[in-house]
Amino acid sequence: MKNLFFIAIALSSLTLFSTTAVALETGVQAPNFTLNAFNVGPISLSDFVGKYVVLEWFNPYCPTGRKYYQNNLMQQLQKDYVLKGIVWLTISSTNKQNDDYIDDGRAKYLVKGKKMGSTYVLDDSEGIVGKLYNARTTPHIFIIDPKGRLIYQGAVDNDWDMFEKPTEEQNFVRLVLDSALSKKRVPVGHTPVYGCHIKY
Repeated sequence: MKNLFFIAIALSSLTLFSTTAVALETGVQAPNFTLNAFNVGPISLSDFVGKYVVLEWFNPYCPTGRKYYQNNLMQQLQKDYVLKGIVWLTISSTNKQNDDYIDDGRAKYLVKGKKMGSTYVLDDSEGIVGKLYNARTTPHIFIIDPKGRLIYQGAVDNDWDMFEKPTEEQNFVRLVLDSALSKKRVPVGHTPVYGCHIKY
C-alpha cells in the first residue's frame, strides 16, 4: 500500500504535453537572451553564434530530473557533446519563492556533487526565458544550430513511463545532434515533453 502511495505522488507531479503545445516553430531563429550564469556572470545566447547550442530546462528535485541525474544519463549527454564542441546551457526557471529554487551556493553544490558537464548553468528565476521559449517541463530540451535556428524541441527520449521501459528506447537528443554533426537531415524536430511542471 505504501508503494502505491509513493507511485501516485510521483505520477501526480509528472505531465505529458501534446505535440501541438509549442510557442516557437521548429526552424525559426531562436530568440536571443541574456541570463546570469551561476558563479560566473551574464551569458547571452548570441555569444555562441557558429556553434550548436543545447538548452536544457532543469530541476534536480523533480522525479524526472532525478531519473536522469541519479543514473548519470544527463551528465553523460552533456559531457559527450561538450567534448564535440557543443555548448550546453542548463537553465533553472524555478522562482525564488519555491523550495526548489537554486541560488549560487546550491548551484555550485549541484554542479560538483552531480558531476554535471554543462558549459554553464543559468538562472532564469524570473521565468522570462522559459516563457519566451514556452519551456513547460523539467527536462525540456531545445537544440539550436550554428545559424541560430531552432532545429529540435521536446523530450530527451521516449521513456515517458517512469515505471516501464519502451520496447524500443530512442534518445532524441543523441539522434538530432549526431545527425546534425554528420551533416545529415535531422529526422525529428519536435516531440511531446514529459516531466514536472516548471515552477514559474
